[in-house]
Amino acid sequence: MNGVAPGTAPQRRRDVFVRRRIAVVATVAALILVGLLVTGGGSIANRPRQALSSTTTSSTHYRRQPKGLTPSAYLAPGSDPSVLPGPVLIADKSNNRLIEVSPTGNVLWEFPRPGDLAPGQTFRVPDDAFYTPDGKQIIATQEDDFAVTLIDVATHRIVWRYGTPGQSGAGPNQLWNPDDAIMLRDGRKHHSPNAGWPESAMAGALGLALAGPRNYPEGLVVDPWLGDGSAQAVPSDIARALHLYGLACLLEASLLLGTWLATHLTLPI
Repeated sequence: MNGVAPGTAPQRRRDVFVRRRIAVVATVAALILVGLLVTGGGSIANRPRQALSSTTTSSTHYRRQPKGLTPSAYLAPGSDPSVLPGPVLIADKSNNRLIEVSPTGNVLWEFPRPGDLAPGQTFRVPDDAFYTPDGKQIIATQEDDFAVTLIDVATHRIVWRYGTPGQSGAGPNQLWNPDDAIMLRDGRKHHSPNAGWPESAMAGALGLALAGPRNYPEGLVVDPWLGDGSAQAVPSDIARALHLYGLACLLEASLLLGTWLATHLTLPI
């Protein structure tokens, strides 16, 4: 016997601890299962299909390497510029800046330069940055400064920001350690305010172009395409979509299970 009387405050605390520990173990186990399914032979990437087109931000969005540049003296010894298809965008966190560096080590673009920030604006500790799909803007996450910032590449200006720099929280215009913000490309093209986001995500995951012009008994509906892959879906695409949907459902079920266990399950010590 452990000497803790049932129903006392110490016993209740231990019960809560046990519930949470079980919930964590169950949730982690479910997530591991999802990971095994994703990385195993049945993963979406391994399912056969005609060539999948990439929907990620590729090097074609970056400015081309100027001709005649020689390797910079600041490039690490042994570096081979030919292994890179284009420049590299770097979130230089502790220097409070973003830079784009050519394969030869030359700085091609930098933000903020003197005068780039408007009066009262700051740009501190960016820890990741991504080009938007059209290559015209960069979205940067300032995790330790609680803000997400959109920068126009051509003008070197902040054109959008969410979060109050230096102030954490969960209210309007507040974030707490945001991480890896990415601009969604096609979600707003859909006429439905809800369906566009998951449909665009599925199009990107499968390498397809979804929606677009469609014939209904009532007539032709002309909608924009979501995604830039093939518009000709084949039966294997349906199987891949169902596989992805099943993984998403399994992940959601594991999270719901963990929440239920944490709030309902009580085991004796």
